[in-house]
Amino acid sequence: MPRRLGSRRYEASVTATERVYAALAKRLPAPVVAESFAEAAAALADAEFTDSKVRPYFVATDAQLEVAHGLALTAAGDCARALPHLERGAALYRRVHVASSPWLGEADAHRAICLF
Repeated sequence: MPRRLGSRRYEASVTATERVYAALAKRLPAPVVAESFAEAAAALADAEFTDSKVRPYFVATDAQLEVAHGLALTAAGDCARALPHLERGAALYRRVHVASSPWLGEADAHRAICLF
């Protein structure tokens, strides 16, 4: 952030950023333990969406999060832990997409890579 805003505005924006991070830290049920940044981001997104009351209505979003979590674990080299996420993501996509869906195809392809 450039300091051209002026010292008062710059400090106000820094304070606002710190408040946002503090609020987000309070919302987490437990500290996130991850081996990579991608895995941590996927775990945070999953934790944010897990307790949501609207989760049953956003099946495609849930599937996207599961596949992203699986991809993060696959990138970290842990296919054993990635496979359940990829399978659940593919199953969720099957509920809301047609058989020729590219998203379903992507989830199945990554699942096949883990099985290989």
